Amino acid sequence: MKAFSELDARCLASEFRRGTLLPTDCIEQQARLCAKHNPTIRALITHDYPRARQQLQKSNPQGRLYGLTFSAKDSVDVAGFPVGDGGQFERIPNATAHARLVNRLFEEGAICVGKGNMSEYGKSFVTDNKILGPTLNPFDIRFSAGGSSGGDAAAVAANMATFALVSDMGGSVRIPANFCGLFGLLPTRGVFPGLGLSHSPNGLVGLLRSHGVIARSLDDIELLHACLKEYVGEDPFSIPESLFANDSAATRIGVIDSIGGIGCSPEIQSSLANFTNRAIQRGCKVQRIEPSCFQQCLEPFITLGIQAILLQEDFTARDNGCARDSSKETSGLQKTRQRLSSELPQLSAERLLRLWRYVDGLRLEAGNIFLDLDLIVSPVCAVLPPELSNPSLSLNGSPLAPELATRFSFAANVLGLTALAFPTAIAPNGLPVGLQVMGPRFTERRLFNTLRRLGYAARIPSPIK
Repeated sequence: MKAFSELDARCLASEFRRGTLLPTDCIEQQARLCAKHNPTIRALITHDYPRARQQLQKSNPQGRLYGLTFSAKDSVDVAGFPVGDGGQFERIPNATAHARLVNRLFEEGAICVGKGNMSEYGKSFVTDNKILGPTLNPFDIRFSAGGSSGGDAAAVAANMATFALVSDMGGSVRIPANFCGLFGLLPTRGVFPGLGLSHSPNGLVGLLRSHGVIARSLDDIELLHACLKEYVGEDPFSIPESLFANDSAATRIGVIDSIGGIGCSPEIQSSLANFTNRAIQRGCKVQRIEPSCFQQCLEPFITLGIQAILLQEDFTARDNGCARDSSKETSGLQKTRQRLSSELPQLSAERLLRLWRYVDGLRLEAGNIFLDLDLIVSPVCAVLPPELSNPSLSLNGSPLAPELATRFSFAANVLGLTALAFPTAIAPNGLPVGLQVMGPRFTERRLFNTLRRLGYAARIPSPIK
């Protein structure tokens, strides 16, 4: 049988519409791979391929995504599937309605096959929780698939689904996509509608988080972006992207290879050098930059993105009658709570408001960068996927805290940038290597066109057929 995963989403949907390939065969193939590999990889918390075949009978055969399957992050509402946050205390056994983004996918003919595993409360760049345990990397199960959307990335990389609908507050789309050899898009907030999500993307969470997509190729990401962008009048954060979109490929590129003295592993540095050489050969002006606003993102992210939001979520859970019990959380989350308590001052209203204002200032500084540049390229994470048996990180032999390893990714969230992770190579140890491109708001199509022009549109072959 033909390997459906070898075809881009647009081509696959076209073949399904013409009847030259059958979506039922694709679902069967993915179901077999799930049955074989999911018990080990632990990508999907729950899956229902028979239900997907039933959904196919009602799907839109003229839709741009007809017959294509997707997984949705545990925190995304899909009617009939459980919804949660990777934790044990706030799970809804059966969501009663779809999030607006899920409705958009169904309207285009796509089919949901399951819900992806995620790190507990989305608070780690590796996926682990007390429900399903850690998600393993399909390229080498000794290593992490990344987080917090690691289950969805592993499901796509292992060909259990064609693409995934996920979210990103500090790299949760881009890090697992990067670790699993995939493309991952953090779009401009408001371009994808945020209505209908039980885990609301508004308020303090909305300052940093957007929902995004993970897919195998640049063409797939472009197609999903075209299908999911939508102006929704009743959504106070919705924005019509078409008013601002810029299609031109970049000719002025900034390269960030370190933040605050923290660089990246040799394999990632090599990919940066190759990207730079390609860009120069194609007529781009490239310069290494060290913007101060990128270096200043650490404190606001730790305080707002972890300390404040974790506290807000704890209050919300308690108010909803499902109080969290920290003694029953993963050891990783317990350590995070201990570090927040011992290393940061108690969160006060004054400190919270000062930092929120500080973020606005950093975003103004970031905007000025793009007066002279079209986009920025950087690592997604400072290191390759960590081993599950030895989760401590190191760079060039020196210990590295997780918040320092992920500074490249969460800077985009703090600074309000759009970002796209993409694969570049396979390292000598068999793990994927990748980078990310970042631009100001509403420049998603500039990122797409630049990567296509520079030859970074192709997929990395999956290790699982």
